[in-house]
Amino acid sequence: MKPEHPRSAISLCRWLFAPYAIVLFIATHIPNVRIDGPIPRTDLLVHITVFGGWGLLATLCGFFGPPLSRRNIVRTWVVGLIYAAIDESLQLIPFLHRVAAIDDYAANASGITLAAIFLSIVASLLPKPGPVAPETNPRNDAHRLPNNRT
Repeated sequence: MKPEHPRSAISLCRWLFAPYAIVLFIATHIPNVRIDGPIPRTDLLVHITVFGGWGLLATLCGFFGPPLSRRNIVRTWVVGLIYAAIDESLQLIPFLHRVAAIDDYAANASGITLAAIFLSIVASLLPKPGPVAPETNPRNDAHRLPNNRT
């Protein structure tokens, strides 16, 4: 029997992801935004953090299978990289007065990649499901007659 991620946890992640993704999209397209901080290019730390959060939540939604499966983590990572490229490219729209920059995309991709690495490590630390015990596997008993218990 494969362990399943609780449906309620997946539902919660999807309810959290939807507004997070919408707010992130809006925030990355508000005209004339400047992020100043105590260190140069503070915006890159913001990019890493918020896109890392996007990657974390999107992966935990389990859109491509069980949330911590390799397939889901990899596919969500690829979708995240594509989304980050589209999001950054849309900032080229002239009336937004934004700057689309390769270092911003690299920071977005870094956040998404760090989330995927983190979740891959978590998945590797969880116990692996063992084989189904023969006495609980109905296929092993298919050849036996009801009164023949050998």
